[in-house]
Amino acid sequence: MSPLYVHLLLLVGVLLEGGLVASHGGPPGYPSAGHGRPRKGGPGQAHQHSHKHYTPERPKSHEPPQRIVQDTKLLRDEEHLKEELPDYISPDQVANMSPEEMEFHYFKIHDFDNNYKLDGLEILSAISHIVHIDEGDDDEDDDASNPALAAARKEYRQKKMETEFMYYIEMIDKVLEDDDTDKDGFLSYGEYVASRRN
Repeated sequence: MSPLYVHLLLLVGVLLEGGLVASHGGPPGYPSAGHGRPRKGGPGQAHQHSHKHYTPERPKSHEPPQRIVQDTKLLRDEEHLKEELPDYISPDQVANMSPEEMEFHYFKIHDFDNNYKLDGLEILSAISHIVHIDEGDDDEDDDASNPALAAARKEYRQKKMETEFMYYIEMIDKVLEDDDTDKDGFLSYGEYVASRRN
C-alpha cells in the first residue's frame, strides 16, 4: 500500500467522521484546512453547510474520472470561496472577483504549506467539500431496537465511503497524471494555470 494511499485513507476518515482537520496550518493570511470564516459548531467540528456546494457529475463507471482542473464550476464555486477565504476578504469582494482571481484563490486556500504546489492531500482538501456522505436518516431511532438494521446501515455507509474514497483517489491520480507535467508529484500553480488553458 503506497504512503499516499495511507495518508489519503486517514484524511478521508477524518473528513467523513467530523470535518476536515489538517495537521498543518494554512499559508499566512489564509485559513488552515477547513477553517475559514467561523462556522456553526466551531473549529474541528463538522463543516456545517448553509447551502449546497456545487457537486460535479460523476462519470459512468466505464469512464475515467473527470479532470477537476477543467471543471470551471468547481474552481469558481463562489459559496466555497466565501466560506474559506480569510475574513479580510469580504463576501462582496468575492462576488466581484474576476474568474482568474477566483481560480487563484481556490488554488491558494488549499496550498497549506505555501509553496505554490498542491500535493495529493492538498488536492483532496480542494475537492473534499464536494463529498456528500449520508450521515444517517430519520429512522435511526429504530436502530436502537433493531441491532441487525443498525449493522446493515453501518455496513452500507462503510461501503459507500470506500467507493467514494476510491473515486477521489482516481480523481487525484488523474490530476497528477495529466497535469503534473514535470512529474514531481505536485501540481504547481504554473501547471494548474496551464491546464486551465488546455
